[in-house]
Amino acid sequence: MNSTDQRETEHSALPDFFTTYLQRIEPHTRGSSEAAERQTYATMRAHIDKEANDDIKQFMGGMLSEVCKDAAMLLSYFYNTHWHDYVRARKSLHKQVQPMPLYIALENIMARHTDSSTYTQNPTRARKTLTLPGNYSPSKQVSHLGADTPPPLLLNSFYKFGSHHFLVGRAIKGILDHLEERYGLDFRKLEKARLEGTEGRP
Repeated sequence: MNSTDQRETEHSALPDFFTTYLQRIEPHTRGSSEAAERQTYATMRAHIDKEANDDIKQFMGGMLSEVCKDAAMLLSYFYNTHWHDYVRARKSLHKQVQPMPLYIALENIMARHTDSSTYTQNPTRARKTLTLPGNYSPSKQVSHLGADTPPPLLLNSFYKFGSHHFLVGRAIKGILDHLEERYGLDFRKLEKARLEGTEGRP
């Protein structure tokens, strides 16, 4: 196999967005080389493949593809300067939005009490839809939250009222944080006790 055939075979094993990225980077750009970018891509893919959390895995994959599609900076530069901080921040969001069952219950209560007119309030009417921002993908509207909803999406969720957004996920977090600080509560421990059936016991 000659070098041209080998290069074509290597490119065919790569996703289109990365092949296009390799074609766009300029060899004379300071500090860039195709070998370095290929190695960085392989390293990032390895991180993604071994990540167990589906939301974080999707988030990492989205970052990888977006940086390549944008091509405003070298992938190797992004990996060395931003990648780890962004992944840590995403993982931190998962820890902040806990306990999820409580967030979901409170959002459902708020949705049922959101109306534009007292004349249309009806306990049987459909609840207010919630918009979940996408991870490098279009936002989606849902009428119910499942236990599998990624915490970062719930945290950044909102109700849309014309041109205005009510950031319901942030509001719930702010309320729960305030109650914990004001009354010395720990909702994670309380939720654990509830699930274990030990609340109220001495």
